[in-house]
Amino acid sequence: MLRIAALTILATSLSGCASVYVMSHVPTATMARLSAMTVADIDPRELRVVARLAKGLEPQPGGVKVTLGLSAPQGGRRTETFALEAVPTSAEMVAVAKFQRLDEGLFVYQLSSTDMVRLSRIVAETAQASGSKSISISAGVDACHRGPLAEGALPSTTILKANASGYFILAQDLDIRRLVSASELATKVPACVS
Repeated sequence: MLRIAALTILATSLSGCASVYVMSHVPTATMARLSAMTVADIDPRELRVVARLAKGLEPQPGGVKVTLGLSAPQGGRRTETFALEAVPTSAEMVAVAKFQRLDEGLFVYQLSSTDMVRLSRIVAETAQASGSKSISISAGVDACHRGPLAEGALPSTTILKANASGYFILAQDLDIRRLVSASELATKVPACVS
């Protein structure tokens, strides 16, 4: 599976040239916003990830994830990963309409109610612990395709909402074809099931 448009504050999960490519698609304002973010800035009820994908692509079931890197009370770092679920209401689509583009799909995801409770507990524990409150956050989408893949670029944009302050672009217009070789594309972005 290809995890597209993943970004963390400190580094991307991709290596070498792919990292440079990914980072070149991260708006400067996003880097500043993420570098100032702390655990207390995350509101589990508001956390959303929006995937804007090329026509014919969509997130795989269980394929939209957020990973948080947190300072551990004993020192070091710990990571927590959350699989997100599709937002069931069209009201959320109104809030993200400004990100819509012709010939690209827009998909909105949120934490499950169980993960909202889990993340709330993590935020509370971290806020009470002494030491650093820094956080890294990544959002990734495992995509699949319906029908043949289009020729040319396959753009992918990942948008985050961490709290009530609104949505912001994490990585914009990453070309999936630049992230994986042509020979890997069929296995990294498989045909959608059902």
